[in-house]
Amino acid sequence: MTDFERDILKEQLQLNEADYKEGKITAEQYEANKKVFSDALNETNGTAAPETPPAASPPAAAPPPPPEIPKIHLNVNGQNLGSFDRDAVIEKIRSGEINRDAMIWKKGMDNWVKAGDAPELENYFPEQPPPMPAISTAAETAPPPLSVASPPPATAGYQPEMVAPVPDFAAEEKRKAEEAAKRRAEEEAARRRVEEEAVKRKTEEEAAAKRRIEQEAEAAKKRKTQQESEIVMLSNKPPELLEAKEKLRLAEYYESVGDYKKSALYYDEIVYYPSSIYFTKAMLKVAEYYAKGLSKHDYATVKEMLKDAINRDSGQLVVRLQEKLKQHKK
Repeated sequence: MTDFERDILKEQLQLNEADYKEGKITAEQYEANKKVFSDALNETNGTAAPETPPAASPPAAAPPPPPEIPKIHLNVNGQNLGSFDRDAVIEKIRSGEINRDAMIWKKGMDNWVKAGDAPELENYFPEQPPPMPAISTAAETAPPPLSVASPPPATAGYQPEMVAPVPDFAAEEKRKAEEAAKRRAEEEAARRRVEEEAVKRKTEEEAAAKRRIEQEAEAAKKRKTQQESEIVMLSNKPPELLEAKEKLRLAEYYESVGDYKKSALYYDEIVYYPSSIYFTKAMLKVAEYYAKGLSKHDYATVKEMLKDAINRDSGQLVVRLQEKLKQHKK
């Protein structure tokens, strides 16, 4: 066998070892391949070349020890099950003892991962459909935190493995719950501010409306007081000095307060001013009070007044005066 062939065999031995470490072949396949390649190398080392006499060769070196295969640490539902070789873990998968959610770690890994996500184990799990979407809106209970697996006790010639910390799922769930509670508190505070502003606006509007009512009442009171003062002043004025407009003011005031007798007295006076702009209204009231027996004029006088009204105004007023006179005559 040539040196090139021997190099090929050595390279096959290295590839066999690398495949086993990466989990591409089982331990049985690794040992079988190693034996084949090693035996082939040993046979070539014992064959002499025909051209030269055999030379004394040093004793064959003992084969190197098999590479150390890191153990796989298992953690199921927060409980450490210990460390196992790869074949034992595969057997637990096939027997259903562990599922895809079991956490695993071995030397050389940065952190714990789910067994179903590990390249060397994912193909040994049965196919399963994706999970159904969650229907309930209730907060899910946080899973118990995975405790950190303790390394095996130190022995002579043994270097303990550095076990990666287990992700603190409970702390992450707690953080999310605190953020949600903070958001709810902010929303509640904003809602209270809106309600307080609405109550404040309503109170201000009610106060403004109350002020308007009070101001209007005060203004009406002032107007009434002023009107009463004017009425008192006009009442104290001699009747012969009163103008038609002032007599109409007194007549309307006494009519508004229910003193129809005084109101009729001033309306009777206004009809003596035929040229006044208030004559038409006064004639209507005189006829009305005459019908009630409150006017000082007799029927004949009222009838004469009606004739004068007919001569200078043939409108609706004349019709109404005639109706009132007819009602009184009956």
